Amino acid sequence: MAKTKLLIVEDEALVAEDLKMALTNIGYEVVGHAVSADDAVKKAVELEPDLILMDIVLKGQKSGIDASYDIKADKDIPILFLTAYTDITLIKKAKNTEPYAYLVKPFHERQLLAAIEMALYKSQMEQKLKASEAKYRGFFKTSRDPVFVTFKEGRLIDFNDVMPEFFGYQTREELLKIRIPEHYENPDDWEKFTRTIEQHGFVKEFPVNLRNKDGSIINTLITSVLIKDNDGARIGYQGTIRDITERKRAEDQIKASLKEKEVMLREIHHRVKNNLQVISSILNMQARAIKDENMRVILLESKNRINSMALIHSQLYESENLSEINMKRFVDKLLLRSLHSYPVPDTKITPIVHGDECPLLISIAVPVGLVVNELLTNAFKHAFANRKEGKIEVSLSASEKGVVSLTVSDDGVGLPEGFDINATKTLGLHMVKILVEDQLDGKLTVIQDMGTTFKVEFAVARE
Repeated sequence: MAKTKLLIVEDEALVAEDLKMALTNIGYEVVGHAVSADDAVKKAVELEPDLILMDIVLKGQKSGIDASYDIKADKDIPILFLTAYTDITLIKKAKNTEPYAYLVKPFHERQLLAAIEMALYKSQMEQKLKASEAKYRGFFKTSRDPVFVTFKEGRLIDFNDVMPEFFGYQTREELLKIRIPEHYENPDDWEKFTRTIEQHGFVKEFPVNLRNKDGSIINTLITSVLIKDNDGARIGYQGTIRDITERKRAEDQIKASLKEKEVMLREIHHRVKNNLQVISSILNMQARAIKDENMRVILLESKNRINSMALIHSQLYESENLSEINMKRFVDKLLLRSLHSYPVPDTKITPIVHGDECPLLISIAVPVGLVVNELLTNAFKHAFANRKEGKIEVSLSASEKGVVSLTVSDDGVGLPEGFDINATKTLGLHMVKILVEDQLDGKLTVIQDMGTTFKVEFAVARE
């Protein structure tokens, strides 16, 4: 087996010689020795060692860190820093070159051996990872989205030509110096991303706000998979970044527009309710001024019909959903209003409401509300003559197939003998028949048994 080739970059001759002897005794082959940054770059290109042991402080204006940048720009050779300096600033500067190890002098041979072997292992893992991605090269070149391959800590290994422009960099070399997490607007998102992909082996359309080089925010969706080496070890991530900034901006504009329309609709319902209330008040005032009892009753009934419609708009104004109304709550309120509008002297009436929440569109809720109002009015006016107590029940339900069932029943005296809903001449019941059969396209059934029951069935369109 060929020996591992090492290049020593050290400006102290005795230190370099001692290091060479130690490495040779361990079993490595020292192929060269450089004393300056320029000399190190030259020999790295010529000798192509498997690993470079680099002193940071060298003779001349350039340091080992500068040499490391120059070597990485031309050759993919792992570098292990050796230095007597422990200055934090220097360490951070060296760290930016992403060395494979960092040893502080003096050190023992066992420490040196461990550092070299770990650096070589890490380099081999990088090479395997790059080799495993060769089959995706065509996708790299043709994708309009940024495509990346990173180590688990987020350091970039490879990426397509879209990537530098996406982040606002001029060259690939600039981008190679950064880690993807550094461009996350929220650092917690990187932790969440890695936790998810480590748990499931992939993430699909993971929403992340990334920061461009100039600081501007890019709304993105990241789709990525976990990369493993031949032994099954998890070594990195590969994926794509989809820029959805324009889509997000459009969605925000739509949401803002919908919000404006919601405010407008709420105001419309409020104004309609107020206008109906004005009409109701005018009819009420007119009724007070009329001495003819029959005319006064007609005006009050018209007022109550208007109030039933106003109640719908009032409930819509107070609701979060401006297109649907909860009919059970509507019936509860309408029944109480009717009880107040049509008091039956010396009779205790018990109102009961059964049923589902049953949301209905306003186009259906208005005629249904008018039907309920007319049937309640009819019951309060006629069902309990000469009775000490009575009961009015309203039941409302909707089947899974979208059929709404509405019943209004009382335990009163019942309808006149020979009553026929198709031949009725009373305005209220005639309106009920027209609204149910013509507007709701439903079925109206009248049942006379221990009182009176009006049953209405109609279908509503399902989403």
